[in-house]
Amino acid sequence: MIGSGGFCDLAGLPRATFDAVFSRPDVIVAGVFAPAGSVAPAPGGYRVRGRWGFASGCEHADVLYGNGVEVGEDGDGAEGAEGAEGAGVHRLRMALFTRDEVQIEDTWTAAGLCGTGSHHIRADDVVVPAERTFDVMTAADCLDAPILRVPRPALFAVQIAAVALGVARGALDDLRALAAGKVPMFDGEALAANPLFRFDLAGAESGLHAARALLDDLATSAWRRAVRDDPVTLEQRARLRAAAAWATAQAVDVVTTAHRAAGSGAVHADSTLARRLRDIGVLRQHFLVKRDVLTTAGAVLSGGEPAVPVF
Repeated sequence: MIGSGGFCDLAGLPRATFDAVFSRPDVIVAGVFAPAGSVAPAPGGYRVRGRWGFASGCEHADVLYGNGVEVGEDGDGAEGAEGAEGAGVHRLRMALFTRDEVQIEDTWTAAGLCGTGSHHIRADDVVVPAERTFDVMTAADCLDAPILRVPRPALFAVQIAAVALGVARGALDDLRALAAGKVPMFDGEALAANPLFRFDLAGAESGLHAARALLDDLATSAWRRAVRDDPVTLEQRARLRAAAAWATAQAVDVVTTAHRAAGSGAVHADSTLARRLRDIGVLRQHFLVKRDVLTTAGAVLSGGEPAVPVF
């Protein structure tokens, strides 16, 4: 999903800017939605400074982007317009940088997902033309496509959950291959013949298939609505967000079960099961699939409103 969905974060740009950025089919974008910068008015645009973590794929990107809080000359943040989504919170503005306007800090020494290259990027008082920025909460998308009709947090949460389910599928495949030949100490048969192993394997397989079925069902429903240009309702969004968080949690349980069942065969750093455990352990920390998503989704499903500005 790294790089392939970056254009969705930039759909609020003016159309001419968007078309210029994506004038080549092989252009790579990377950036961060978390507002870790400040954006102040400057002649011709905005002066941006900030340091953004988790900029996955930044080393391969042609252009990069970062989100920041709009501030005035006095440094105070501007609040969202009355009646707008995000009203009452600081106004956020996305800024698009050329590759030479930011520095990449080599910080991605992570426990898992090492291949994502999610380093920090830093901008030091970069003046960005106004047409390379947009108000995150109020800007309309500059083009219309089914994928952009799905609310971005739900869209990205489903992608993250799909990766989690793929990691879990790989873990069970690794486990089955190992169990066919591994004979545990003091056992006369392969691990695959152990009753407890079989019990754990069947439970993990069932949990994984249930999570995949749920996510596929709700994602397919949302996609069909998007293709028909029917709005995705707040309740449907809540169900999709809850499904992504729950499916990710199920994937974590599956990988943990597989790693435990493998015994000493999974303790070495070069074990694929050990790597999958590290990867899923990092992936589960993403704010789009954290456990508290279920709290917000439950509030919506019980007739309330999300208590967060982005859901």
